[in-house]
Amino acid sequence: LIRINRVRHFKGILVLSELTHCDGITLRKEYLSEDRIQSVEEHHRYPIERPTASDFGLWRTALFTVFSTTSTLYRPLGKYLRHPPLSYEWLYSSSNDLLFRHSSAPSSSVAIYVKTPSVSVSRRNAVQFTLSCTAVDPPVATHYASVTSLTDSSVTVHSFAPVPSPPTVLSLQEVIDSFEDHTMWDRFSFDEDGS
Repeated sequence: LIRINRVRHFKGILVLSELTHCDGITLRKEYLSEDRIQSVEEHHRYPIERPTASDFGLWRTALFTVFSTTSTLYRPLGKYLRHPPLSYEWLYSSSNDLLFRHSSAPSSSVAIYVKTPSVSVSRRNAVQFTLSCTAVDPPVATHYASVTSLTDSSVTVHSFAPVPSPPTVLSLQEVIDSFEDHTMWDRFSFDEDGS
């Protein structure tokens, strides 16, 4: 497990969903390589690791105990309940039918892509988008997107996943009121404002 964990740290992986495309079932091929493929955000610090070739071999063997030989999970993951630990580079707005990607530059601009009409794509259900413009204000994201780059100005979307709704925060009183049997709480009182 130490050798597998060494590669996990090197790749910056926290949870299983980071290994899959947005469909929650298909392994992202870049996780089979020996390259470091993503920058780890500040709130996730991993030790500096230098996995060996045999560590990567063991990593791939471990992946294929979780994923089938067709690079799919035996059981798909569910919908996101909260935002994933690492932010998605590609987002989709279903209301505008636009795909967009935040700029890697310090500016807050986004590259906006429009759906390419009637383009045949080899992968079933894949959708192609073409670069349209850049903008300062991005549209409201409704989905995360897994994207395969084709050219500098054209990309193919592998799959989408709905962005989770913000969690509903309940007060303690609302939680207690949600229980069917209130007798346990008959003598319960709140200090101050009860929040």
